[in-house]
Amino acid sequence: MLRVIRVESGSPAQATGIRAGDQIIRINGRAVRDYIDFHYHAADPFLRISLLSAAASGKRRLISLEREPERSLGLQVEEPPIQRCRNRCVFCFIDQLPRSLRRSLYIKDEDYRHGFLRGNFITGSNLSRGDVSRIIRMGLGPLYISVHATAPEIRRRLLGGCARAEILPLLERLTRGGVGVHGQVVLCPGINDGPVLEETIREFERLGPAALSLAVVPVGLSAHRGRLTPLVPVGAAKAVEVLGALRRWQRICRAKRGSRFVFAADEFYLLAGEKIPSGRSYEGYPQIENGVGLTRRSIDSLDRLLKRGGPLPSKPGLTCRIATGRLYAGVLASRLLPRLKGRVPGKVELSVVRNSLLGESITVAGLLPGRDILEELKRAPKADYYLVPSSAVNADGLFLDDFPLAGLREALAPGVVIAAEDLAGSLKKVAELESAGPAGPVI
Repeated sequence: MLRVIRVESGSPAQATGIRAGDQIIRINGRAVRDYIDFHYHAADPFLRISLLSAAASGKRRLISLEREPERSLGLQVEEPPIQRCRNRCVFCFIDQLPRSLRRSLYIKDEDYRHGFLRGNFITGSNLSRGDVSRIIRMGLGPLYISVHATAPEIRRRLLGGCARAEILPLLERLTRGGVGVHGQVVLCPGINDGPVLEETIREFERLGPAALSLAVVPVGLSAHRGRLTPLVPVGAAKAVEVLGALRRWQRICRAKRGSRFVFAADEFYLLAGEKIPSGRSYEGYPQIENGVGLTRRSIDSLDRLLKRGGPLPSKPGLTCRIATGRLYAGVLASRLLPRLKGRVPGKVELSVVRNSLLGESITVAGLLPGRDILEELKRAPKADYYLVPSSAVNADGLFLDDFPLAGLREALAPGVVIAAEDLAGSLKKVAELESAGPAGPVI
């Protein structure tokens, strides 16, 4: 059974009398064990829902409704406890966090159900035979699998001695069963680069069309590794080497399957000082959430905004200040801000924020602590608008260090703080606030 947590007002579910606290037993005669069963079976156009009514002391009810295309039922159901990762991956970023952050940041998610619904990566090391059978039977794909290396002994080392490190049998079973798989390799120099990386790409590509894409991302090393396994960061020379290998594999894969298939995270291009590939080269951005193509997408987003002629800030003398990490600052300074000359009458200036929480080696904007952003912006000349990366703020409006976005806004007033995905989005919001006037919305 599955408990209903919330029913949206005016939804089809509310119209049938379903209430929070009701227990869903079956949908169209099929048992509902968890929220995967619910989402899977509730996708049918005609639904007969058997439930125990909370309002009628557990009396069983049978409800019939017709699902409208593209419209939600309006039901939020309980989620089961997360299946936790039992591995001790040598590069695990959670193990590199300081011990003073909110508890939710230390959860190691290894739940294939979250992987299916939200695109979270899993190693697959805790999947039972029953889990795999269910994934295939229900077509729960695509899944996102942390491959890292197909050589069992190398993968075992990377996963901290995991007894179930061999990945190819699992991948073969999933792909033969028609389940699409996106893979990733966290590249650790001296361990899974060079010939090991070559073998991993080769073996993953051999799985056929159901192997959808493979992303290679550089290992992230914070200042809190303590007694963890010593690892070498990816430097400029290693980035150049990896990009050369991946370009060669892209040529092979394009000739063989009509797709580049293997993609490098943006950090490799920025570390190597190489040109960011075109938007077309990312083939629909299959691993954008993994940092593959974000830079190109932000460049193209600004170009589209400028080509359309806005909306852009138009007030003379206006000052916008961008807060970002060291890695992306170079792209902003060399590729994006020069495009604004003659298009935006005011100033758009840059503040590069040092990450004191995680260390100097963590340079991505999405991991910037709110207090570091505030400290850097208060040091800089005052601005009318402060533009911060929305990727650094969670759904509750908190930065990694639990500093609230609302606190940043209060501290920088009367300047206005805007959190947006990229520079184009930030400039559009500035323009919207300009047109709205003093009584405009808080963004």
